[in-house]
Amino acid sequence: MDSEAWSQLGLRASAFGGVSHEAKRYYHTRLDTPGNMDANCLALALNMCKEAMRIFDKEGMKNYDEALKK
Repeated sequence: MDSEAWSQLGLRASAFGGVSHEAKRYYHTRLDTPGNMDANCLALALNMCKEAMRIFDKEGMKNYDEALKK
């Protein structure tokens, strides 16, 4: 997920990502379609987002807030 669009709107945002160094032939091409998505990988990403949100809700975004002060 790309956080740039949210950041441009002035919203606090973060992003995570991962990529294999042996990318598939269709990666970031017109052949990169929803049929290439893996349900287990999407579920893992969703769970990571949920846990991050729980942490941010409980502890805030201290590093982000400190970075804004500089």
